[in-house]
Amino acid sequence: TGPGGTSAAATVTLTVATPALAITQTSLPAGQQDVAYSVSLTASGGTAPYTFAVTGGALPSGLALATNGTLAGTPTANGSFSVTITASDSSTGDGPSRVSQTFSLQIALPAPPVVRDTSVAVTQTVTNNQPATIDLSTLITGTVTDVTVATPPQHGTVVIQRTGTSFTGVSIANPLQPGAVGLERSAAVATPTLPLGATVAAPRFVAVYTPTPGYQGPDRFTFTAVGPGGSSTFATVDITVKGTAPVAANLVTTTDQNQPVTVDISSGAVGGPFTQAAIVSVSPADSATATLIADGTASARTYRLQIQPSPRFSGTTVVTYTIGNTFGMSAAATVTVTVKGRPDPSADPVVRGLIDAQDTATRDFARAQIENFGRRNEQLHGGGGSTGNNPIGITLGSSDGGTFRRPGRFDGIAPETALKMEHANEVMGAEGLRVSSTGTLQPGASPTGVTGAMGLRTPTGSRSGMATGSATSASTAAAVGAVADESGDTGPRKIGSIAIWSGGAISVGTRDATTRRTKLSISSSGLSAGADLKLSDDLTVGAGGGGGEERTRVGTADAGHLTADTWVGAAYGSFRPTPGAFIDGVLGYGDLSFNTRRAALGGSLAVGHRNGSMLFGSLSAGIDQSTGRLSYSLYGRAEYLNAKLRAYAETGAGVYSLTFDPRTLESLTSVAGGRATLHLGAFAPRARFEWRHEFNQASPQLLDYADLGGPSQYSITNNDWLRDEVQFEIGLGINPGDGWTTGIDLGGRGGPGSRSMTVRVSATKKF
Repeated sequence: TGPGGTSAAATVTLTVATPALAITQTSLPAGQQDVAYSVSLTASGGTAPYTFAVTGGALPSGLALATNGTLAGTPTANGSFSVTITASDSSTGDGPSRVSQTFSLQIALPAPPVVRDTSVAVTQTVTNNQPATIDLSTLITGTVTDVTVATPPQHGTVVIQRTGTSFTGVSIANPLQPGAVGLERSAAVATPTLPLGATVAAPRFVAVYTPTPGYQGPDRFTFTAVGPGGSSTFATVDITVKGTAPVAANLVTTTDQNQPVTVDISSGAVGGPFTQAAIVSVSPADSATATLIADGTASARTYRLQIQPSPRFSGTTVVTYTIGNTFGMSAAATVTVTVKGRPDPSADPVVRGLIDAQDTATRDFARAQIENFGRRNEQLHGGGGSTGNNPIGITLGSSDGGTFRRPGRFDGIAPETALKMEHANEVMGAEGLRVSSTGTLQPGASPTGVTGAMGLRTPTGSRSGMATGSATSASTAAAVGAVADESGDTGPRKIGSIAIWSGGAISVGTRDATTRRTKLSISSSGLSAGADLKLSDDLTVGAGGGGGEERTRVGTADAGHLTADTWVGAAYGSFRPTPGAFIDGVLGYGDLSFNTRRAALGGSLAVGHRNGSMLFGSLSAGIDQSTGRLSYSLYGRAEYLNAKLRAYAETGAGVYSLTFDPRTLESLTSVAGGRATLHLGAFAPRARFEWRHEFNQASPQLLDYADLGGPSQYSITNNDWLRDEVQFEIGLGINPGDGWTTGIDLGGRGGPGSRSMTVRVSATKKF
């Protein structure tokens, strides 16, 4: 519109151009690994506000771009990183406008690690010198790939341990447990960089420090941390080793009565090396004695406690002790010892059985010798028998006292024939039989000469070797007949003649078990031999010796065994106060030997040897009579035994071996009996019966365990000596007339709880 008016309508076209948007920064500043990085990006030429984003490439780990353009963080990697960043404005219409720019971000290597000094206190205790641990990771700042020890400690060792690729921040203090090495943080140590529980992507390094045993005082070592950027400076760890006293252990053990036990108190204690130990007390005070035994060197001792229980103590004894090192003594600890008691040996059935077996063997030995010599005395009745029950017999003597002569053939004839000849001689008168100087039977003159053997008369002055004397009476003949049956004798011996004989028997028997003693199985034998001298028609004396052995099995399965032996010497004699009566005596002395064996507790075998001696004797009196073919004798006898058994001790069973005190066995026995023989030509059956009663009793056997001193405390009393016993014997004598006379006798005896069988065999040869 103008003065001239208004023009025609016209069209106008308006073009709004896109703003020239640009990122202000053309490059990014360089950074360093593990160092905080921050830069703010800006834009221009557009409509604010602007937003930023990474649209290409990648930022190093640890960095992030905020939408407001702030690029910040702590890179954990190094190198060159290409990244495209796009900025957008806030324009509308065809907007928003965008612009992109590629940057090259350089992240340099991290700086070398930084380490700090620290001081720690190590409590030196003693569980096998357990080490202390120091977490060095808490003392290091920066990236760490390794830690090395620069200067080792002077009084210990240190080892660096890598425990992982990451670590969690912890205190360097270890809780102090009894018997373990611990650490305490020093007040000079700064607070760790990382809070407890924070996890960092880095390995954890722990220093393991072990002080020299027994050392207390200061110590130190230095270390460096190594990272991608190099090594740190040296850092020092100061250590104070604080010593503590040992910790003693309470120990328990067992032992047998009176047996020492040794306990190593060092091995159970902690805190070595040890330098001292002490015994505090023993309870009960009289239950044991304790002794310390030290081994090793003065600076490194080991200690053993030897505990010796009192000889008769059983139960529990407690020994209190302490043990020390260079830092001090431990608190009191105890060794508790259970002392196992041993059973009462006097209640052991096998032990009682062995003692009873020794008693029995002693009595059997004495009885066997009394019987052997007593039977020889029986053979001397009536005529002073020549050889008796013996394998070989000879008669020495002559009328002139110096000539040895073989007995005549008349000496070997049957006793019945001899008796008949004697009576025939009395009837026949001058025509009677006589004995020639050669010892043969011949018709003779009137019996004016001196009587010979069996009452047969010989010419006066005959050198036949036969004893002189009056005519044989009927009673004498009867007695002679009885003797001839058993001995093969032909008549009275010559005064001054000597006869040699031997005899013996074997016995097998048992003694029943009692409530306190096991069963005994016994085999016994006794042999005797001697020589006797006829001093007169009424008295013959002699001397001899003998031996015996006895084997006894005690209990079952050979729980115990006794072997006994004896050798004896004896004097004996027979006196005829009147025809048909006799008084006999025996007195002997011998030694005793016992070997014992028994199964003891624990499977061991206890063996022992005992010696002793015995004095024994007997005195008997009775009558000898005959009626027709029967001859018999009634008698009474007193027997005495006094034995001394020496002390002995077993070996081989350890703590279960026993010792036995000396002991005296004394017995007085009365015997009443009789014997009879029936003469049937060449055969003569015979029998014997005896009843005996023992009056005395053995003294108790005192015993104890062999390792205990002092008087024995246990006792075994044998009550079986006071008892009655009967004996019966039957036999057969055989005289075939060829110079041999044999015989066999079977006998048995028994009493309360005991029984035995005896076999006697005899053989006589005439020369």
